[in-house]
Amino acid sequence: MDINKKRFTISIAKKLLYMLEGRTLPSSSLPRWIVDEFRIEGLITGITSGSRISYRLTDSVAFSRYISDNYTSGTSLERWIEIFSGDNKDLQRSTLVQETGDSKTVKL
Repeated sequence: MDINKKRFTISIAKKLLYMLEGRTLPSSSLPRWIVDEFRIEGLITGITSGSRISYRLTDSVAFSRYISDNYTSGTSLERWIEIFSGDNKDLQRSTLVQETGDSKTVKL
């Protein structure tokens, strides 16, 4: 497993969800490793305001697809947060396996 996938936390996921809503995020809010990755992929852009830098998504659809393919095993970011936050006590192990177990499933 890629080390960055191990560092992808619920906190980071919630911040990315915030960005998916069309908002900007201060540069200090995201870890450098993920910012660098998203910039290389062309998914975020930096916005400067004086000495402060904020990040904004360049394409929310491509960003959602990238997160789904690389970090959330094919599930949406919202669903991934719900599953792994532990807030939903009704989820059983079989449900978790169904949601995250088959990342190669293609939805048509």
